Amino acid sequence: MYGAVYPKSDVNRIYMKRKEGGHGLISVEQCVKLEENSLGSYVANSEELLIRGVCASGTIQTEGTMEKEEFKRRKAEELKHKWTGKAIYGQFVREMPENVDRVKSWA
Repeated sequence: MYGAVYPKSDVNRIYMKRKEGGHGLISVEQCVKLEENSLGSYVANSEELLIRGVCASGTIQTEGTMEKEEFKRRKAEELKHKWTGKAIYGQFVREMPENVDRVKSWA
């Protein structure tokens, strides 16, 4: 609206952490997928009888679930890979010298 953000800029950067050069927002889709993964992990690892029945019925997908932190890390890496893989939007990050402290630069 006021020219602060380029209207056709890369969407992946919006959902990256601020320390990595993103805007730090949480995607609704990512939030839902994280909760689905957490629920599947809980059902798969539960010892309660009724929850075991839910797991056996296949109502909740339990295959391919992983720990919450591992899931977050993988999704963050996927976003970063998508961002840096783009010709124009990832150019700055790709060409940044390795001796730059990225944590201090993005803060």
